[in-house]
Amino acid sequence: MSEITDQQTEREQPGWRPGLNTTSASGQSMIGPTVVIRGEVVAEEDLLVKGRVEGFIDHSATVTVHAEGTVAAEIKAQEVLVEGTVDGNVYGTRRVQIAESGRVNGNVYAPRVSVLEGASFKGAIDMDPDVDAIERRFREQTGTEMKPKAEKKSADAKAESGKEEDKTDAAKVDGQGRSDESDAGTGTGATD
Repeated sequence: MSEITDQQTEREQPGWRPGLNTTSASGQSMIGPTVVIRGEVVAEEDLLVKGRVEGFIDHSATVTVHAEGTVAAEIKAQEVLVEGTVDGNVYGTRRVQIAESGRVNGNVYAPRVSVLEGASFKGAIDMDPDVDAIERRFREQTGTEMKPKAEKKSADAKAESGKEEDKTDAAKVDGQGRSDESDAGTGTGATD
């Protein structure tokens, strides 16, 4: 039997609201109320936005747009809670919630979406359970490269390297232990 933590139980309840450090043990960041960021915000820890972000946010944990926060950007994270204003698409690989005070002008892509009573939402919702499809949409919209491609490229390079080694080994020795190179040089590989 597995043990369920209080955080896990809280998440499964209707009206769930992520707070800082609910999904990430690695840390937490905050963009303060007087901070304006133009460009990319990329990290692997929870993020609380109380200021303004223009560009895009690419996180692998939880992004919370505080009631004071404004995001004129695409947002991608595992979990996104919008309490403030977002002008752009929201991509949640696990879930997206628009709180009562939240305002979203853009599309939402996530397997699980909740729009609470009182929220303002103008856009479309696509509840696609395919996390890779959600990631691809975000990458296409932001013009960035998918992270798994880099891992795949290194795996492909290793596989290709292994194929080259196999070809080299096959060229050196035939099934009877004779060298192919000596066969090519003499025609038979045998000496008189």
